[in-house]
Amino acid sequence: MDQKTNNKKSKEIIFEEANAVLAENQQDFNPLPVNINPELPEVPFTAMFVLTPEQLEMIKANEGRLYITQCTYGNAFHAISVDINKPQSMSTMNKAELMAHFKKMQLAQKELELEQLRNEIKQNDAAKKKGSKKPIIKKLPDNGEKLVN
Repeated sequence: MDQKTNNKKSKEIIFEEANAVLAENQQDFNPLPVNINPELPEVPFTAMFVLTPEQLEMIKANEGRLYITQCTYGNAFHAISVDINKPQSMSTMNKAELMAHFKKMQLAQKELELEQLRNEIKQNDAAKKKGSKKPIIKKLPDNGEKLVN
C-alpha cells in the first residue's frame, strides 16, 4: 500500500490545560502546546491533536493504523500513550507556577551538587592529613572526572 504523509505545518492547537509550549522559538519545528505535570514522579506531558476530516479518512483508509515516532537522540526510550480521553495525570499548574517549580528544582539540584563537592573536598583534606599518597578521583557536576592530589 502506497502511503502518503502530510508534512505541511500543522496549526498550533492551544487547549485550556496547556501550561507550556515545546519548540516555541525553534524555526525547524512546529510549536506544541502541552500540559506538564512535575508533581507526579514520571513528570508526564500531554499534548492534544485535532485531526482534520481528511486525516480521519486517511486513518480509516489505512485500516485504523496510526504511526507515532519518538526521537530519543540515543537516550533511553520513554513510555508513550495515545488516547481519546483526557488523561487524569494532567496538572492544574499554570505556566508561571510551572516555571517557578522548575526553577526551584534546578536550584535544589545545584545545591545538592555543591554539597557533594564540599563533602568530596572534606574527604580529600582528611586523606591528605592522614598522609595518603593515593590520588582521589573526584566527580564533577558535569560527570567528568578530575584527579586530586
